[in-house]
Amino acid sequence: MNEHTAAPEAEAAVLGSMILEPDCIDKVLGIMPHDAFYYPENRLLLEAILEARDKHPLKDGKIDIVVIRDSLKRANQLGNVGGVDYIVQVVESVPGAANAEYYATIVKEKALCRELNTAGGKILSMIEERGDV
Repeated sequence: MNEHTAAPEAEAAVLGSMILEPDCIDKVLGIMPHDAFYYPENRLLLEAILEARDKHPLKDGKIDIVVIRDSLKRANQLGNVGGVDYIVQVVESVPGAANAEYYATIVKEKALCRELNTAGGKILSMIEERGDV
């Protein structure tokens, strides 16, 4: 993938923001769909974050890395996200959730670019099949 169709830093920042400030999750998911993440490990991590929020919330409403780790372990997916090191890296990628909506907009735009790229490729293939090129 290239810089026009994927934004690994923005994806990590969205996830880090969600872990640091779970209150931003609904706002972020109002901007971008669940499947907007390009990287599979980030999709898996999102699911673990949502599970932690919905099924195992802490008393203060926060999400704990340990709970996320346990969720991924139960699903046999911890290794597929890069382990605890990747979760910590994601959290450390942002100072807070103040810009979560901005990061989500970037992820959404990259997902749209991928969709347009795919659609353009299909159109080009159809034209080439017809011999109109």
